[in-house]
Amino acid sequence: MKIRILILLSTFLLLLATNACKEQAKQALTDHVKHNIALLPEDAGLYAYVNFKRLQEAPFAQPIVDSVKAKVMNHEAFSDFVDQTGLNPTKDIHEIFLAAVPVEKEARPQGIMVALGNFNVSRILNFIHSKDKKKVLKKETYQKQELFYSEGKSFTFCFPDDSTLVAGERTRVKTWLDNNLKPASKLAKQQILLQNLQKMKYTRGMWVSVNPKLWQKKLNEQTAKPLQVLKNLNQFGFALDFNQDFRLFARGIFSDTEKAKLFTDAIKGVVAAGKLSVSDNREIIDILNKVEIKTEGKQIVVDFKLSREEAQKLMKEKKKLRKKMFKTV
Repeated sequence: MKIRILILLSTFLLLLATNACKEQAKQALTDHVKHNIALLPEDAGLYAYVNFKRLQEAPFAQPIVDSVKAKVMNHEAFSDFVDQTGLNPTKDIHEIFLAAVPVEKEARPQGIMVALGNFNVSRILNFIHSKDKKKVLKKETYQKQELFYSEGKSFTFCFPDDSTLVAGERTRVKTWLDNNLKPASKLAKQQILLQNLQKMKYTRGMWVSVNPKLWQKKLNEQTAKPLQVLKNLNQFGFALDFNQDFRLFARGIFSDTEKAKLFTDAIKGVVAAGKLSVSDNREIIDILNKVEIKTEGKQIVVDFKLSREEAQKLMKEKKKLRKKMFKTV
């Protein structure tokens, strides 16, 4: 009996160790995510992904989710929308994919958003039409799908099925529908984006990948100091994950090693300013000391892991931290 108990205990500990190792390893992109990336435009300067379902289920994020629910669900217009459509965004929207394409002549970039979840399409459209008193909403059929838009506006949305909402600039929405009909072998592979994401530590919660070169003209119009650093970047991305704890991983490739070093020093300066603002709180200083910043040639990597309890402690000191840290940016 003792031997059997030892074997069971050993097996249990082995499984725990294996799971712990898996948790610390890089998170590989799933085929599902790769497929949805392939449907997005190839010329985008920014790609983003948010897994709302994972966020909803994460113990770490529960206070944030509850806070948002309390604010949004109490809004009369939103409550009316939920009641009449049956759609509760906090539960029924599972994932969002986003792509933004910089353009020269328009004030706003072109883009597309794809939301995956559970949609009662007929109820949602009935609600939209009921609010369209002036009948400004127009309809166009494309690839056997109904596209909806306001006259004179390029913003368009459609529901290809009960689990998908596609919205954005009209030509981009149409291209997405075209891509969705292609066999997998014919889809754009998005190799550069995939390579960048594969170097990210986390891919299950949220990630953003930016090609700063495509935004140079837009950046030249900006005077905000934090945005100027993007001019020196050839590549940038960050990823967040949330489960029992919160994790951040950011990676940037600069034009040369000197600029990478200068930016590293700037980040360390921000963290140091935060520690100075709470110099009488050893616990907060220890938390900020966990921010790992590495420079390897032109590359800079920021890695940070935070428990729920540590996050709550930081939130209590957020005013002090914000005032001191953002002054240095």
